[in-house]
Amino acid sequence: MNYCETCKSVYEESTCPVCGKTLREVQADDFCLLAEVGELQGNFYQDMFAEQDIPCVVMPWRTGLEGRLALPAGKCRIFVPFSHFDTALSLLQEEADERKNGMIKGLYENFDKLHIQNPRLEKKLRKNLKISPEEDFFTALQTRIRSCDKIVDGGVISFCPKRGHYLFVYCKKVVITINSATYEIM
Repeated sequence: MNYCETCKSVYEESTCPVCGKTLREVQADDFCLLAEVGELQGNFYQDMFAEQDIPCVVMPWRTGLEGRLALPAGKCRIFVPFSHFDTALSLLQEEADERKNGMIKGLYENFDKLHIQNPRLEKKLRKNLKISPEEDFFTALQTRIRSCDKIVDGGVISFCPKRGHYLFVYCKKVVITINSATYEIM
């Protein structure tokens, strides 16, 4: 693996795909960019890594526009030494899988709470999911969700007071968006 001293990232290539600089071989103590996450997640991961004796640095990060407008960072970048990189990455993946599985389980357990605010959306979903007017919409929708291709956590819904996440349910060529906190179909 090679290391970019500018981007603080590791790559297989000999040239950095981001900044174009020539890379050097990574050292065990090189702090490498592990992830870019929200500020709250960054603090959570920092605590999680501390429990596992994995040194890490969490740095606030924002785009140039946010900086020029003096907006708070809101995001952060997590760096860990290369010697702990694989372990830290697998911990992040396990935690993300747990969170995702929890949301999916919550969705399945709360099928009775699914609702739609917009009647036109129901009509559109009936058409796209091929749910006949005679079928109960929510029963048919539950069947489609259980047999979907995948469910993806789309991140926090900024305007949701309950801090719900977008759940994107991929059913063939249709994507159903559900609020994980209110179970509103959006």
